[in-house]
Amino acid sequence: MSLVAAFPLGTAYLPGEAVILRVFEPRYVRMLDDLSTSTNMFVTTLIEAGSEVGGGEKRFDTGVLVAVDHVAAADFGFHLFAHAERAVDIVSWNDDLDYARAEISVQSPVTGDRDEAHRALVDVATDIRSFVNRVRELGLAPGEYPHLDAVLDVSGQLFTDEELWSSFWRLAGLVPCTPMDKYEFLRDGTLVSRAQRVRGAIAHMNDLLTFRYG
Repeated sequence: MSLVAAFPLGTAYLPGEAVILRVFEPRYVRMLDDLSTSTNMFVTTLIEAGSEVGGGEKRFDTGVLVAVDHVAAADFGFHLFAHAERAVDIVSWNDDLDYARAEISVQSPVTGDRDEAHRALVDVATDIRSFVNRVRELGLAPGEYPHLDAVLDVSGQLFTDEELWSSFWRLAGLVPCTPMDKYEFLRDGTLVSRAQRVRGAIAHMNDLLTFRYG
């Protein structure tokens, strides 16, 4: 695959999530200009160390391919509105330009046994619902979670592989976790193995609640 513009960040996104950025660094303003005459796609990865400002960052080699929806002028720089599409692995980096580019390999989702994958989604949804209920009981929830029940309703349904993965990413996006957790969700693996990582992140959040509130 040809080189794709890269925008390493101090956060991580999952497929299906909105990506809203303020772009002001000259190198990334140039990147936006270049994208407008090409594919309007770039890849973003989590920075392992260093800072995206001024370069010198150490980047993880798994991220997401992002599609630009709209760019609007701001008082200082630009507002970038986009959405994350597919998980990718970085094959190699190219820093010849003032902004990074990457050769990427788009992950091929491995569903495995569909009944097992469906059960794994139900388990994730159950864990999220229990966590949200616990947060609400502690009076910590910031109001209602819009469409939560619709997202969590994965029981008793038949799914295509595409629907299974779409449901997985929607559920994973509900977990209040760190960028590093999201990176773990993005790492290549079957749906079941990734669901186990999500459940591990939820268990960690429950441990933090227990430590703080008993």
